Amino acid sequence: MDYGDKVNIITQGQQECLIPDDKTKTEEEIPCYVDSWFCRRCHTQGFVSMTTVPCLRSFSGQYCEIEMNECDSTPCLNGAVCQDDVNSYDCFCPEGFEGLNCEINFDECTYGFCKSNSTCLDLVADYSCVCPPGFTDKNCSTDIDECFFKPCKNGGDCHDLIGEFYCSCLPGKKSVDV
Repeated sequence: MDYGDKVNIITQGQQECLIPDDKTKTEEEIPCYVDSWFCRRCHTQGFVSMTTVPCLRSFSGQYCEIEMNECDSTPCLNGAVCQDDVNSYDCFCPEGFEGLNCEINFDECTYGFCKSNSTCLDLVADYSCVCPPGFTDKNCSTDIDECFFKPCKNGGDCHDLIGEFYCSCLPGKKSVDV
């Protein structure tokens, strides 16, 4: 642009983009065509007014022509995947984590996975159940067959119950605590 050229000033927020006032040119031919990123093409032939405040958030460069990648600062934690967007980012959390940046270890014990009056321990992206006697598996939902190892002596019959067992003795024999 030369001194004295007529210009249209298009503003967005705190930025101004000076565009030559030439009605014979198509939108694409205007040196400072404004597309979805404000004044993005101003750096080629037009210019951004130097009297304005710095670039809109997520843009940098002398003429605000460089879109910044918010994921470059690694805002997502705990192995989350970051997806950049204009002026923002999204974190896709791995299992067991939540929050804007996947910073919160979700307490899996709130789901009530542990059964049979067991105690739940929250771990990082997992949980563990401390089973009471007579129960087993990850959720303490499997009753152990205490009769499997034949604990009853002298020919007594073993009767497996939930979490326990008892022996029925032959006539003339006495039960002994096992």
